[in-house]
Amino acid sequence: MYSSSFLIVAMHQKTTTILLFLLVFINTGLSYAETIIYNTAITAKPSTIDPIKSRNTHSIHIGSQVHEGLLKLDDSYNVVPAVAESWKIIQTGKAIEFVIRDNARFHNGNKIEPEDVVYSLSRIIKNEEDFLFFRSFSNILGAIDYKLAKTNHVKGIYKSGSNKVTIELNHSD
Repeated sequence: MYSSSFLIVAMHQKTTTILLFLLVFINTGLSYAETIIYNTAITAKPSTIDPIKSRNTHSIHIGSQVHEGLLKLDDSYNVVPAVAESWKIIQTGKAIEFVIRDNARFHNGNKIEPEDVVYSLSRIIKNEEDFLFFRSFSNILGAIDYKLAKTNHVKGIYKSGSNKVTIELNHSD
């Protein structure tokens, strides 16, 4: 249902596999040195391009052309960098640190900052109405309390350097 805009990051550590679903869409608009024109036929008007509200194929398809995640899948379904240039597992598997690309830009040319990633992830957690999809984020430290409005931020999503974002998990299994 979520097509290519749904990213599964599988991290292996000894005998434990952590599945962390990251739907981190940032309105990059492909502000690179070259202009990319993408033409595609669609059979219906998308209801939205907001990835949080996209629930039909048309909205998801168009939204995935406008928004980019921290990571993406390549043609062979390998996890590769997108907005993040790299990532590493830290704290014995309980956290992931992402380094944001220096040339990652919004559609207007503004640099994507770690605060933008924190905002985007937090917005997804706060606004996700689909409980099954939210379960993908429930292992992030503080996500449930934030979703239930018990706190004003997600404790486990934070800027950890001038170009870094860290996501801490409740547990590594």
